[in-house]
Amino acid sequence: MLRRKLYRDLWHYKGQFFTIFLMVFIGMLAFSGIHGYMDGMDESAKEYYKEYNLQDLWITNTNVADSDLEKLKSMDHISDVNRALVLNAKLKGYKDVTLETNILEENTISKMYVIKGEKYASNKKGLWFDSYLAEYLNIHVGDTLKLDVSGQTLKLKVEGLVNTPDHVYFVKDSTEIFPTHQNYGFIYMSADTFQDAMHVDVTYNKAYVDVDKKNNVSSVKKEIQKDFNFLSVTDRDNSFSYAGYQAEVEEGQTYAPVFTGLFLMIAILSVMSTMNRFVRQQRVQIGTLKALGFKN
Repeated sequence: MLRRKLYRDLWHYKGQFFTIFLMVFIGMLAFSGIHGYMDGMDESAKEYYKEYNLQDLWITNTNVADSDLEKLKSMDHISDVNRALVLNAKLKGYKDVTLETNILEENTISKMYVIKGEKYASNKKGLWFDSYLAEYLNIHVGDTLKLDVSGQTLKLKVEGLVNTPDHVYFVKDSTEIFPTHQNYGFIYMSADTFQDAMHVDVTYNKAYVDVDKKNNVSSVKKEIQKDFNFLSVTDRDNSFSYAGYQAEVEEGQTYAPVFTGLFLMIAILSVMSTMNRFVRQQRVQIGTLKALGFKN
């Protein structure tokens, strides 16, 4: 008899109970969805950084000389060092498009992930272009582009469209908060290509350091700062690309419990109000049943 009464009461209050179920469902859906998305971002980034060898340290100087390179490579716990000349160029034929131009000595650190085209090689003439900016500007593999570099014009063929682990999250300057991939991007070319086009020797102003173990990064950084007079030595936490992406992940992991707690709190309040109303409306029946000897 009580079971039949329970079913009848539940059916009578089906709207309220469905609302409670819906609130709990949405809360858990929000929590699992946001957490799953952010955990996926975190794990995929870790795999990407590992596979394509994101640098552990960034060195900036007016000139990273050959002697500096040899001394860095001989230091304990340093696995590899790459040098690069990084400067800005204007893309001719397009309105207000700036390109971070990376002239590489070699590419064993922060290696390129090729979306389309040929794999990077230092003996190939041409350039490798930011895939996201290329999509927006409708640039394809095989196109010939004109670059304005320090007042000189470089005419180079696009050999590939690429992404790199040190350009996951980057902006033009401090006036921008989020990457737009509309008027700012990056390109890569070999030092030989740059020298042949500009008829000058390359003076490298960047060095990327790969440390053998994560636990050794801090000590290696301090040792470099002690032994060299470089302008700056920074680690991943001070890289805008790495730190910006990690901040996005941490932000999502922070607000996931907030949304979940909000919906669950609404569900709890709904349960309390529904059960109080249920008890008040059935006070006579409850009293009668208890008088007949039914347990609480």
